Parts: sequence; structure tokens; C-alpha cells
Amino acid sequence: MMQRRPSVFVYLAVGIFLQVLNPVSPSGHSEAKVLILSKNAFFEASRDVLVIRPQDASALNLTASIRRYMHWSQETRVQVHLDGARLHLCEDYPCDVPIENVAAGHHKITVTLCSGAEETCGPVVGESAFIVKHSDVDVDLLEILDGRRQASANSLSHVDTSTSVPLTQIELLEYQDYVARHIISPSEVESVDGCHASSVCGVWHYSTREEGKGKIQCTDLCTDTRYLPDEQVLAQSVAKVQEESAEVYKDMFESQFPQHADPWDVRPSASPMSGFGVTMVYAAHNLAKAFATGGIFTAPNGSMATWTSSKFCGDDRSLSCYFLRVTNVSFRVVDDDNKPAMLAAEREGTWSGVDGIMHDFSTPKYAHKGSFWLQSHALSFIWRFNDRTRQYIESLRSGMNMKHPIIGIHVRRGDSFMAARWMPHFENFLREARAMKELYGVSNIFLATDDVETVEKCHALQDFECFSLPIDRKIYDVGASQAPEHNPAESQYDMWVERRIERGELDGSATALHAIAEIDTLSQCDYFIGRLDSAISRLAYMLMSASKGPRPFVSLDRPWARPPQGIIN
Repeated sequence: MMQRRPSVFVYLAVGIFLQVLNPVSPSGHSEAKVLILSKNAFFEASRDVLVIRPQDASALNLTASIRRYMHWSQETRVQVHLDGARLHLCEDYPCDVPIENVAAGHHKITVTLCSGAEETCGPVVGESAFIVKHSDVDVDLLEILDGRRQASANSLSHVDTSTSVPLTQIELLEYQDYVARHIISPSEVESVDGCHASSVCGVWHYSTREEGKGKIQCTDLCTDTRYLPDEQVLAQSVAKVQEESAEVYKDMFESQFPQHADPWDVRPSASPMSGFGVTMVYAAHNLAKAFATGGIFTAPNGSMATWTSSKFCGDDRSLSCYFLRVTNVSFRVVDDDNKPAMLAAEREGTWSGVDGIMHDFSTPKYAHKGSFWLQSHALSFIWRFNDRTRQYIESLRSGMNMKHPIIGIHVRRGDSFMAARWMPHFENFLREARAMKELYGVSNIFLATDDVETVEKCHALQDFECFSLPIDRKIYDVGASQAPEHNPAESQYDMWVERRIERGELDGSATALHAIAEIDTLSQCDYFIGRLDSAISRLAYMLMSASKGPRPFVSLDRPWARPPQGIIN
């Protein structure tokens, strides 16, 4: 079981951003911003008091993270103090300063600017006073986090629309985040019973019986396309999964819902010009990256214009049309013409020379879990429905009466054939389902697909009971049923769903809600068969793993990501 260590990460955002945002002090030195974020302690309402819960240690371990901004030179140095005592001289950035055993009482962290020898450090360019005390009651904050997110759906608690942040500055800071991210080494990823990671994605293990002997099998999520453990392995992981999921959710909440925020912390990302599934993969990736580098992921209004509609969403054309808000922070980000702007979604390829995005990073705290684990929990953090989405999905599922245990199968056809992808027929998936039935005794299937003919085949099965959602799949039929299983070349036939939405042939919200309902129902299944080349399959299995831990799966085409950097394109 993961060891819970009480710690509070103090991010000291030190540096000049713009004079209008970070004015020069009378002494001529730039003012530093001092932010305090709680990890395993929690804040009282005053937000100046850190409370240690009874089950945690008697004192806190802090980390002061000093980050160099663009207007500082490479030679800029700062001295970090706690209660007047020198702790560390920062010369390279980011600079993480551990502060151990901070006892109950009044404290102050101070940052001084240095020039010349260390002895000439001064004046003070940033400070933060706070109080540490013990709680008499064991407070479970997780029970109120979703409630606080729900409350913020109607009223942001930290809105500053008067402060404009230039997009060019945010782009430079995000690139700095990219360079400074904690890149996972396969050697950091925890080994399990002799299974060692060969990539950054993560490794799982299971035992199989072979001629009366137990044999350890290893699954690396960047290289393997199946994971079929015995039931005993599955049962052992439940308690640990729940504790780890609760911990990272709380950490992400504290990062995304700070009491204090600076304009340069926001990372306002747009969705890529692609399908709904890819849009959500990028959203999870960008949240994970902001979490790992000290930024705040935001999804401004207009960031999901294709996959929303005024009919369902009103004026909110972002993630919060369907989900609880991902943050309580909102600043106005503008371009050179002072018009609202967002970061482009697909820019890592330009930085890295890689076709796609790289899931090669984490936080030092969670690096041992691998990148798949962090990405899955970032998606799970986003995937909290607001009331109207929940009501829609509950209504759609009301008459299905799905039975457990059940295999979730995703068969992607629709417009997929235009991308020259392999589109295996339902019989290929059914062959794997029958192997799972032999192994686990499962005889129920939930089918998610955009193909009418595949639904008919599933419901005609005699050896399985098939369940599917009552959605109109005929609107997605653009010729896939007549396409060959191995489509030889990418088609110019411009019938992509997103193009049809832009032309007004389909409703963006109706299409997105169909996908959300099927992804969410797949994630509630006990076993999974799909094609991890498809973003819908990836999302479903990520959500399933975040809530239930490693579950048996078979991918008919490829692993979750490509080694060694966890690349997805």
C-alpha cells in the first residue's frame, strides 16, 4: 500500500513577468509571488492556516520550488529562508528546496535577491506568512471536493477578467515547462514481482498456470497488447487502487483549485482539430503536464467549439458544458490584437520533432507509477459529469439493465476507414471475447460502436447476452460497411464527423454525448477488448484503470502508446 507522507509543496513563483502584472518595487527590485499549495495537510477557511490531520506526522515536510522566469538572467540567484534562517542558495532553475520537520506554530518563508557574493543577498523580493496547527478531527476532504467543484460550476471563486495576460508570454512559459518537466526513466517505474519496466508507461504482472507450475507474466503498456491475469491478482489490487486514486485526485484538486493564483500560472489550452476522443486525450495530457510542472490547466470558453452546441451548452463551449469545472481560475488571455486567445493544442511535435504527444513525464512523487497511471487519473479528474450530462446519460442507460461481470467491446468503424486504418470485423473481437469467457466465465457483452450492422450481429449471438445504448448509429454511416477491412490508402472523401458538424449536418453536442455515454459505460465494464489505436478505446480503458486498477484487456492492433517515450499520435 502506498506510503502516505505528510508534505506541503510551496511554490515560490519568483520573477518579473510584466511590469503591469508584477510591478517594480520602490527599491527597484522585482516583487516575487509566494504561493502555498497543500498536499497532505489542508487549509482552513482563512487559507493562512495549514492543518495537519491526526493520522499524519507531528510535523510537516515542505518543498520550496523556485522557478526562473524569462526576464531573469541565467546568473540570477535567490536565497530562501525559513523564519530568518538561511536554507539554500538557488543558482539553477527550477530549484527545489526541501524543508523538513516544520513544527506547529507561526512561520514565514522569505526569498531574497542575491548579487555578487552570497553575503550580499537582499532585499526581500517575496514572503509568505502561515500557521501550522493540528486538527482534533479526522477530516476526509475527498467527500467535499466534488461538492466544491459543483459549486464552482455556477460561480467561479477566483475570476479576474480585468487582467489580460499576453498569449506570447504564456507560450514561452509553457515551453519552459516542457523543457523542465520531470522525464520518467524506466528504472524509476516500480517493479512488481520480478517484472521490470522497459518503457515509461508502466508495468503490470500476473501469474499463469503452466503444467502445474506458476509462471510470472509481465505486461508493459508501451509494448504489450494484452493483459489477462487470474482473478486472484485482480482481487488483491482493489484496496490499493482506491487509496492511490483518492490521493492523486486530492493533489490535483489542490493544484487546480488554489486559493491564490498568478496570471502566468494558467495554461489555457484549446482542443485539437480532430475527433472527440483525441480532444479528450489531449485534455488529459495537458492537465497532467500542468500538474507536473506547477501550472494550472484551463479550458476557456470556445476551446471545444466543434464538440459543443448552443442547444445543449448555451454559451459555454468548453469542457464544462459536460463536466464539472476543472479549475476556479480564470484570467483573460489575449493575442497581439488584445483579442481572447488560447494555446494551440498540437505543438509538442514542433518542440520534440515527434509526430504526436509524448507521455514521458510525471511528478517526482508519482513517477514510480509510470505515465499511463498519471494520464489515466488526469482524465478521471476531468471526467466528473455536471448535472445535465449525468441526467442525459442516466436517461439513455435507464432501459439497458446491464449485467455484471461483463466485457466491454469497442468496434470503431464509421468514418475511420478514411484514415487508411485497419478496421477488423466484429468476428475478430468476438474471438477474443470467447477466449475471455473461457478464462473468466463471463457471458455478457456491452458493445460500443458507430456501426448498425455490428450491433445487429452482437444481439444475435447465442453464447453471449449483448447490451448496447439506444443511439442513432445510422447518422455515422458514411460508407464503412462497403470499405475493405484493410483500407489501402487515406481517402480524400471528406466525411469526417467533425467536418460534418462544421457544415451543419450533425449537432456537435449530440455527437459528443453519444461518445461520452459509450466511453463511460465501457469504463464501468469488468474486461475490455478494443483497438488502442482508437482514442475512444484508449479513453475507456484509462477510465476503467483509474477506478478499478489493472483490468484484463486485449487490443487488436497496438499498445496504449509507443515506446520508449509513451508517444501517441
